[in-house]
Amino acid sequence: MILQRYLIRDILLTTLGITLILMIVVMSGRLSSYIADAAAGRLASGLVFPVLLARLPEYLELVLPLSLFLGVMVSLIQFRQSSELTVMTATGFSTVRLLQSVLFCAAFVAMLVSLFSFYISPRGGQYVNSLVAGQGLQNELSVVTPGRFYQLDDAGGTIYANRISDDRDLMTEVMLSRVGSNLEVAGDTLILAERGYPFVHENGGNYFVLEDGLRYVGKPGEANYQLTRFERYFQLMPEREVIDGKRTEEQTLFFHQLLPRQSDAMRAELNWRISLPLLVLVLGFIAYPMSRSMPRQGGRYARVLPGALLYVLYIVALNAAREAQVEGEGNSLTFWLIHLAFVTLAGLMLGFPALKMKLQK
Repeated sequence: MILQRYLIRDILLTTLGITLILMIVVMSGRLSSYIADAAAGRLASGLVFPVLLARLPEYLELVLPLSLFLGVMVSLIQFRQSSELTVMTATGFSTVRLLQSVLFCAAFVAMLVSLFSFYISPRGGQYVNSLVAGQGLQNELSVVTPGRFYQLDDAGGTIYANRISDDRDLMTEVMLSRVGSNLEVAGDTLILAERGYPFVHENGGNYFVLEDGLRYVGKPGEANYQLTRFERYFQLMPEREVIDGKRTEEQTLFFHQLLPRQSDAMRAELNWRISLPLLVLVLGFIAYPMSRSMPRQGGRYARVLPGALLYVLYIVALNAAREAQVEGEGNSLTFWLIHLAFVTLAGLMLGFPALKMKLQK
């Protein structure tokens, strides 16, 4: 029992260390992506870290299976190469108890993944959506910075405001330009106004209301500019999608809310969430035979790359099944066939040494 606890502790500590390393890599990549989105105006700068932290459980539910898989392999390879496993076997520590230790670690991680996938990640998705809705991210004006020119869209629109109130409800000394994007007039449009503010029409649409200003319309290099003085001018603002921001409805539902499975998207989401803890258990089975190595067969990290590639193949296959069911081109059976294929692979790898010995006789 002492040896079993020793082995379990080593596997879990190794898994924890790998998880921390992988999370640093993942979070750094996502942070860079969110910063780029904020710089491009696709995400409000104040939401970069809240959105990143809210999606942390979502990243963990994908990182933990790989961490356990690699943690089991690295620990068992180290035990074999240091001859600790040989000594443990000589003292009566059987292969069955070794597998029990690995499966105990896998079951523990699977419960954590289930907790994240079933309840914590959906709650994070709800929080992300509330942040997006609360900040009005679909409105281009929410990301304008005072004293800086900001490109509204690919059509060439640009806005500038010298000052913006803290609640972002009022801009003063505003310039708005549209480069050949207005079908009602021929030429470019330049608007200078004393103040402006966002306005949401009751029939839909985000508008930028400009007051006390001048509107110039014409083509650069020509002298036939049209000048219009106005007291109030309504400019329809384009809606820009927030990249990787709002979560879909099924991603914000708790596990028990998905059980009625009212649509293909909900069925796919339910199967995906069930598949994640199963993924951990199957990878635990596969990690044991993959850790078999002789003392001179490379270091403790020699099989990390093959293991990572096998995990990627597994998760990509499940994600493809998920996408196919969302599109109505697949069903729940596909998920179970993928799991069955990898369980079969684990069984073949476990039984290969015994089969090899029989063939040699």
